[in-house]
Amino acid sequence: MGKDITPRAGDGWGLDGYRAEPMGAPVGGLVVCRDIFGINHPIRDVCEPFAEPGYLAVARRCLIGPKTGWSLAIRRTTSPRVAM
Repeated sequence: MGKDITPRAGDGWGLDGYRAEPMGAPVGGLVVCRDIFGINHPIRDVCEPFAEPGYLAVARRCLIGPKTGWSLAIRRTTSPRVAM
């Protein structure tokens, strides 16, 4: 199970994201490119399957708005498709 993160720069500036870690030592890592809706449940659902075989997966918020921690809710209609 992953967790929400806010990595911080030396001056305290941070950018929200999501990190899914494998159970043991990572065999590799990847950055998940997310859509305009922010770090929402579908993006988290894309990260999680990569952690199962041992990859560290991180999705970062790319758009800087007036506040952090926002995401737009979208309705889940199907399970996410992941190309590995």
